Amino acid sequence: MKVHKPILSQIPIALKSIFEDGYYADKVIERHFKMSRGKWGSRDRKFFAESVYDIVRWYRRINESLPKPHQNDFSAITEAYLGLKEIDYPSIESFVGVNAQFFKEAYDSSNDFGVVASYPDWIIERVYKECGKEKGEHILNAMNTQAPLYLRVNPLKGTCEQVMQSLKSEGIDAQIVQTSDSALIIQNRKNVFVTQAFKSGMFEVQDLGSQAIAPFLQPSPKQRVLDLCAGAGGKTLHLAQLMENKGKIVATDIHERKLTELKRRARRNQVDLIETRLAENKWFKRQKGKMDRILLDVPCSGLGVIKRNPDTKWKLQEDRISELIDIQRGILKQAAPMIKPEGKLVYSTCSILPSENQEQVKWFLETHEGWDLEEEVSLLPHENNTDGFYMARLKLVK
Repeated sequence: MKVHKPILSQIPIALKSIFEDGYYADKVIERHFKMSRGKWGSRDRKFFAESVYDIVRWYRRINESLPKPHQNDFSAITEAYLGLKEIDYPSIESFVGVNAQFFKEAYDSSNDFGVVASYPDWIIERVYKECGKEKGEHILNAMNTQAPLYLRVNPLKGTCEQVMQSLKSEGIDAQIVQTSDSALIIQNRKNVFVTQAFKSGMFEVQDLGSQAIAPFLQPSPKQRVLDLCAGAGGKTLHLAQLMENKGKIVATDIHERKLTELKRRARRNQVDLIETRLAENKWFKRQKGKMDRILLDVPCSGLGVIKRNPDTKWKLQEDRISELIDIQRGILKQAAPMIKPEGKLVYSTCSILPSENQEQVKWFLETHEGWDLEEEVSLLPHENNTDGFYMARLKLVK
């Protein structure tokens, strides 16, 4: 494809926003799309987004393969990437004239796994320590691949076949995922958010692994359910659909903007059993013994979703994991008193680290009497073609 100068010139700017200014890659790309509205076509947007994500994903390997004077120069990094991909591009003023042959030789010659797989050393060391070297390398390599695009069909609005037909009429090829009764995978990556099926609430975009969490809680119609770390409500909406829009779901979070987005999504999905609340200790204390089910999709390192969020590699710091472990235990302690006898609680993360997963559940069972572990599941990127997720279902037996 022909790459235009205005698009090329924006890639180094986007990289600066991500690596120096601290913005998340998806938000940076979204902002550039808004700025270029009416100027870029769909192929331009696709090229820009894929290039930025790819450079972020392979940043260490690209950067360390450049001569030292050009390292951490976002224009040189962009130029090197374009040469690596053998993309014919026009020169722009900020490009430095990277020698493509020398760069390629350096790119292919490293034997350091951290450079080759493009992760900071501390992540590799942590994953080796917790998962083992061989398994750890399989996981880390798998997370360097592009994430499949999965949809979760809203059974309150239609069937998988109806969604497939609707998308097909707009040029999007979707196929049923055989291991699920409500998931589709998109074969040709296009913008599904502009489709009529999405606007009418027939589906949500959600990774296949993430789709496993709400059913794992085993909710039923007419129950009282708490989604304590609801965020923007992807799993909340799934719970509502599994409950056939009957009963009560209370969705809490510490960010009001996320709950506002949840309410907007609930309206589009035509779901009306969800009550949103800012997380408040006083309210939690009043709910003692009132919940049939509780979902704790707790804040975590996000090391299982690097396929989708490759900038996690460079933004996450190791001391943050210790902070998150304390936060996760605090949430478990806060939630436990709210469950009814014989009620069930699911603890879930999008992390691959046992310290955030199995070890947290072990700690909870050792410090809280009357609870049994019914089941736990780990989904790993190299085994399941999903993001990395962990879920454990606990039951209050007395």
